[in-house]
Amino acid sequence: MINRIALLTLITSTLAVTPALADANKGFYIGGGIGAAAFSSPDLEDDADDLGGSIDFDHSGLAYNIYTGYQFNRIIALELSYNNYADTKVKLDHPSTKPTEGEFATEGMSLSANLGYTFNNGLRPFALVGLGYISNDNYFDDGQVSYHGGGGLDYTPNALPNLTFRAAYLFDFYELDLEDDHTAISGMVMAGAAYRF
Repeated sequence: MINRIALLTLITSTLAVTPALADANKGFYIGGGIGAAAFSSPDLEDDADDLGGSIDFDHSGLAYNIYTGYQFNRIIALELSYNNYADTKVKLDHPSTKPTEGEFATEGMSLSANLGYTFNNGLRPFALVGLGYISNDNYFDDGQVSYHGGGGLDYTPNALPNLTFRAAYLFDFYELDLEDDHTAISGMVMAGAAYRF
């Protein structure tokens, strides 16, 4: 008799917990994060090197992103984000001229698939794969389509099921609007949090 009661209790508690676990892996969320930015363009660096000079990129200010999405299950989510890669200072050095300095800002929107797996302990490693539209006030005027990607780790504490902490690396890969084909990568390492509805 005791074994039947224990078995019935186990089955009932399992059935009660299963919908809660399912709901925890489904729904809308909104979040944001801040971090450090990086910009690189191997093509521009090679051009400067070919001319006997060098080009350096330095960053000022904080990068940040704001994101929202819908998680369908433990594996797949669809995510829309605004990414601000902060200001980048450019310094061009050449032996025959004075150093030239400039500054530009890069920002963009992206739509990505968020692919990962949510473990029962709340950890969720993930990768982002998608497309973006990026603007850079120095290298092109009208914006440019980019490949958006990244990866990171989400953590949802069991005690706070509506709050998710995130650490991630995000990037946009795109072409600069110059005479020759030049590619560039704007990226950021960020930490943030999201609220799940």
